[in-house]
Amino acid sequence: MSELTLLRHIEAWRFWEPIGEKDCHGQPELALVSLGHAYIWPPGEAAEATCGYCPAFQQDCAGAAGEKGMPTYNCPGGLYGYKSKAFALKDPAVSDGNVILGKVALWGRITEHEKGYRAQYGYPLSLEGGLCWHCGKLIPLDQAWLIVADEMILVTCSRYSSHLANVFRPASPNWKALLNPLNLRYVLLNVWMAKHFRYLQSPGWHMGLAARYGVPAVAEGRV
Repeated sequence: MSELTLLRHIEAWRFWEPIGEKDCHGQPELALVSLGHAYIWPPGEAAEATCGYCPAFQQDCAGAAGEKGMPTYNCPGGLYGYKSKAFALKDPAVSDGNVILGKVALWGRITEHEKGYRAQYGYPLSLEGGLCWHCGKLIPLDQAWLIVADEMILVTCSRYSSHLANVFRPASPNWKALLNPLNLRYVLLNVWMAKHFRYLQSPGWHMGLAARYGVPAVAEGRV
């Protein structure tokens, strides 16, 4: 583990979750949020790390709760990024899918680890792909659908989106389709979706998200 301070950025790989915000007119907009911490990366502004770990770990480090200037050597806080896409895809935190893979610029105070970095500042560089919420496979964003449910936005593949379109197109759920095949996980998933599903958003949604952050979206098939 080593520490350094950079004025120029380094590139790394990371995941974000998609989240729905409302603009000043009350219209929905997509944003990127850190996994597990509900920190929304501000469009057009550098994300800055602050420590939220120390009270939970009862550590007495330089990054006391709320103090800026993270990361510090003894504290796990910071903006995370992996050195390679392969390392990122092995992150156990994304095993359930529903995340967006991309490159991130990291700068300022940086702690280097074997597989990645923790940084003081960061900003998305590109959006490269998505992990399907249903099957967990990596798919190009221009082939990904969005499921808009109550309080949730889910990235999914065309196979599951086709299933949803078939099941929920009628005025009321098609319960025969919902409960076939009789697989417990599949049944529970569909019953949950029957209660919370609102609508599907077809491929192309990622362009608005990329434009909001001023970053490129990867070309078709390049994941």
